[in-house]
Amino acid sequence: MPKKGPKSLHQHQYKKGNIPHNKGQKSTGTTSPVQCLCPIRRLSKEEFQDVVQQQKDGIFTISDAERRGSQMKILRPGPSEVQLVDSYTDAESPNPNSRLYKVLHQEKTAKLWNHAFKEHSQKFPDCDGSLDWNQHGEEKRGLAWILSIRCKKCHYTSHREKLYEEVSRSGRGRRAAQLNVVMAVGHLGTSLTTEGMRGMLLGANIEPASATNIHQTCNKVGKIITDVNKNSMKKIRQDIQELNEKCGLANTPIRAEGDARYNNATFSAIGKTPFQAATQVTYTLSENVTKKKNVVAVFCGNKLCKKGTYLRAKGKEVTCPGHEGCTATIPPETTIGDEKRWAAECISELQSDDRPLIISHFTSDGDRNIPHNRGQKSTGTTSPVQCLCPIRRLSKEEFQDVVQQQQDGIFTISDAERRGSQMKILQSGPVKCSW
Repeated sequence: MPKKGPKSLHQHQYKKGNIPHNKGQKSTGTTSPVQCLCPIRRLSKEEFQDVVQQQKDGIFTISDAERRGSQMKILRPGPSEVQLVDSYTDAESPNPNSRLYKVLHQEKTAKLWNHAFKEHSQKFPDCDGSLDWNQHGEEKRGLAWILSIRCKKCHYTSHREKLYEEVSRSGRGRRAAQLNVVMAVGHLGTSLTTEGMRGMLLGANIEPASATNIHQTCNKVGKIITDVNKNSMKKIRQDIQELNEKCGLANTPIRAEGDARYNNATFSAIGKTPFQAATQVTYTLSENVTKKKNVVAVFCGNKLCKKGTYLRAKGKEVTCPGHEGCTATIPPETTIGDEKRWAAECISELQSDDRPLIISHFTSDGDRNIPHNRGQKSTGTTSPVQCLCPIRRLSKEEFQDVVQQQQDGIFTISDAERRGSQMKILQSGPVKCSW
């Protein structure tokens, strides 16, 4: 077999002067359009997680409302879409926590920085580096912080300082931060939920405390607030007794007013549910002796008990209230709108004092059947409690009575103008007397 040399290779090369067989011709392509029965789309990572479902055999499918599969070929998801949050995790900001706001004690913060400046200049006199917060040595306690300062150039690190004030108490153990306690007090005084308060702090770019921390702090603070309010109302009742004695009205009945508030309007369930709309009630009793109209008694009723619902779901027979850890204060079958009962609870609280207050006139816009003198200790008076109606409500009822009397034909004036002028006079009377 002869060896292939350079000359034999030239046989397979283009020769000079060769003319292609399709010179000057153009390709026309196919005349029939190509139809793709299965469209191909590549979803983003977020879209893939939202709509794509994985079957038991591991096949990924997309189905419509009638569980019919789509004819689209599902490819692996593409990269995630760029969000606004991604701009805070770029390479230019390796430490995104440096952009957060922190609640620090002003005096303690200044003391820490002054100490760090002096100590750094004494230990490293030749260092011209800048001081910054030590992000690796920080400790978060609710909204409070324990921080230290470091040098970006040398290895200097200051001591850790509690940049908050502590609640003074006796005994061993960690002391709570005043910041967390006062935040819990303010939280209990509003209608915000735990997530609502955390959302407000996050909106201000402040790292909030965890939901568990807020919940535990509120539980501890709530018991103290309840005791403080009870002692405060008891002192107000004693001050009223002393004021009456100074005015020469010792052991005389007083005027009071009360009203109830619910977590939901009681009429909102009409035509929607056979059950009661509200599950929580707060009845407030105020005195009408002074112009301040201070609250002297409060009753809080609650039907909700998460633990009782959980135990009944497990098959255990428990009754609310009464079992261990129950948060309900009234039975679930109790009529939540029974203001007569809640007023009686407040009156019984008044009678628990050594020198109880006696109510002679009671104003309420709810049930007028307030218990007359049930539960009131005898103080030489046998007159029952007179139930009054507020002027706003009374003026409205009087106006309705006037309109009803007009419809019944009591007004015999034939002139329409004279009849209208008299109606205006009658309508303006209750308005002038209203609050």
